[in-house]
Amino acid sequence: MWARRNLCAGCGWLLVLLVVAADSRGQAPLPLYTDHLVNGFQDWSWAQRNLENSAPVHSGSNSISVSATAWQALSFEHPDFDATLYASLVFWAHGGAHGGQVLQVTVQHGSSNGPGYELPALAANTWKECVIPLGTLGAGGATNLNRLNIALASSGAAGTFYIDDVQLTAKPAPALAHLSVDAGSPIRAAEARWFGVNTAIWDSDLDTAQTVSLLEEMGALVLRFPGGSASDEYHWAANRSGTNTWSWATSFSGFARVATNAGAQAFITVNYGTGTAEEAANWVRCANVTNRYGFKYWEIGNEVYGTWETDANVHPNDAYNYATRAKDYLAQMKAADPTINGWRTMGDLGMLGGLTERYPAFYAAKLMHDFARPGDAILAAGSDYKLLAVYDREKSALRSPAYWNRGSIALGSSAHNSSKSARQVRSDRRRERGAE
Repeated sequence: MWARRNLCAGCGWLLVLLVVAADSRGQAPLPLYTDHLVNGFQDWSWAQRNLENSAPVHSGSNSISVSATAWQALSFEHPDFDATLYASLVFWAHGGAHGGQVLQVTVQHGSSNGPGYELPALAANTWKECVIPLGTLGAGGATNLNRLNIALASSGAAGTFYIDDVQLTAKPAPALAHLSVDAGSPIRAAEARWFGVNTAIWDSDLDTAQTVSLLEEMGALVLRFPGGSASDEYHWAANRSGTNTWSWATSFSGFARVATNAGAQAFITVNYGTGTAEEAANWVRCANVTNRYGFKYWEIGNEVYGTWETDANVHPNDAYNYATRAKDYLAQMKAADPTINGWRTMGDLGMLGGLTERYPAFYAAKLMHDFARPGDAILAAGSDYKLLAVYDREKSALRSPAYWNRGSIALGSSAHNSSKSARQVRSDRRRERGAE
């Protein structure tokens, strides 16, 4: 099977043709024995046999000779594999000098044995091809085939017989398919920030000329730093996490060197779990004011809803707490550089995923009240995001500004003051949840 893509620039059509020969297969056959066992199959036989018999042979230089009594068998074992790609078990059998042997074939998938299938008696001094559909053996849809047995049945003669060229044949290829795409009718523009990668502070190979060259070659347009869950423990100025006394392999300055040399934009995740708004603002100031990197995209915390994230706040992984603190983060970061984009219009909504399942819609609405205002670009895609849909439903019922601005929550990782005690906040929250 081969494929060709032909772009007709004049007509604006992209044609993709899948051309399949009539006798082609969906995939290659799977040999079990060709002069010796292949493809990971092992000899688990319980009959006298010789896998290097030199005569007679059907092809090549060896065959298998089997001298068995009734119900002894030649057996091939393999760790569970997907048999749905194959159609039949095929092998060649020879009755030796006298013939008359009756062979019974069975297979095993998982711990289950399929039904036995008896072949006609073998002819003397003659090779005969035996083709048995896997469906007949009860394994047509098996994804865990692991054993194939060829036993001497008691209904036929005794005497040595021979087996050669054992394989599973492939199923036919799928039907011919024609696909045409109108390249002149765009549905959605490809966002440049799709073409990026996540970097990591532990990556000692990041800040190298080879990495820069590879990023340029792959066309990376944006790089994220410091990387995933590490973001909520990372203190950028010291290049350390938590109380660690050692520094990470890649510092922010090393990352910035890679991004600027590769001509990539940056997506920086500031520390929400153990950091402060002031620390985040200083990071923005260092990047874009002091060093003029022009890093545009900043997000506050990584997957902050998740219990797997480091979160030293009094109320960890809490939507209201996040909404309150992130508003301060945004204000200070924007004060350092008003040109940066936060998650409201450009950032990663993934950090808020699952919020409406984990918390009442009221708190999701509070979050959107603090950040998503009419006219923000992201609101145009409201139907694509559950949080925005919640905001659209709840915004008409939002309470007075005085209610929203009733004070910050006490934070375990910062020196913020609270106009309410933690007990009062929890009491307010219970009343609000009861009203849902």
